[in-house]
Amino acid sequence: MCRTLPQRQKSKKRGFL
Repeated sequence: MCRTLPQRQKSKKRGFL
């Protein structure tokens, strides 16, 4: 999920938004 925020892999839970 978090394809637009590959650098924020640690925030996958809130990075998917």
